[in-house]
Amino acid sequence: MPANLFETYNEVDDKLRAVKAYQEIRESYDEQRQKVGEEFRKGKEETLQLLDSVVSQPKRFQRETKTQLDKLFDLLRKHW
Repeated sequence: MPANLFETYNEVDDKLRAVKAYQEIRESYDEQRQKVGEEFRKGKEETLQLLDSVVSQPKRFQRETKTQLDKLFDLLRKHW
């Protein structure tokens, strides 16, 4: 009987270690998942801010393009 009792203690010890390992892995997984979610939200907010600035100022970008085109024509006129 002592041999069976010893084996039982070993089995219980193994199961307790497995539960502890599972808890540690689960906590690590939850932390990483939370970090990924936060980084995704930050990236989304930055992208939306950039898109909002482009949408709210389309004429500014069009004028800058025209100005750059005008400068290019001026350079060509000077040298031709």
